[in-house]
Amino acid sequence: MFCEKGGGKIDTRKRITIRLPQDVYRDILDNLGNAASSTFNSFMTNAARFYLGYIKARETEDYLSKTLLSIISARQERSDKATVSVLYALAVELNILQRILVSHFDIPDEVYAELRRKARAEVAVSRKGAQIESVQAQMFGGDTGWQSSSQNGAI
Repeated sequence: MFCEKGGGKIDTRKRITIRLPQDVYRDILDNLGNAASSTFNSFMTNAARFYLGYIKARETEDYLSKTLLSIISARQERSDKATVSVLYALAVELNILQRILVSHFDIPDEVYAELRRKARAEVAVSRKGAQIESVQAQMFGGDTGWQSSSQNGAI
């Protein structure tokens, strides 16, 4: 952009006064040769841009952190729903198998309770303490659907 009268460029920079501690001012002057800036003005402009970039990066970091957390949470939720769905389907199939077996064999409640206790112990050992009740409660809302032969009304 050029000046209408003089034909030169219009200076769009803003003139400001900066009060710096003596030691900071000396450090700036001492390092002008080492910096990418050759003048005090360009050094201060670069310093201001650097600091503004730092501040904006913090704002961006907050935004990105929230966005990434939201995305990861949504994916985790979808994964949890898929896992629960698979576990539910497995529980239904196991319940069907249980009902078929119970309908062909008359298993006393005491024997069934002992088999169930042993099965839970084996599962707990193999899954390092996994509690089947907590999985069943999550899948069935507290109604486990697992009953002994006299309770389940076999086929």
